[in-house]
Amino acid sequence: MKIDIIDNLVKKKAFSNAGFFLLTVAIIAILLLNILTLISLF
Repeated sequence: MKIDIIDNLVKKKAFSNAGFFLLTVAIIAILLLNILTLISLF
């Protein structure tokens, strides 16, 4: 029973880390696109 709880915690942590990573990548991509757009305007 204890192993199941630990396994679930590890899975949740891995999932939240993946979600955080994707969110970070998305934010960086949006910032880069904004910068490129500003450069192309000038």
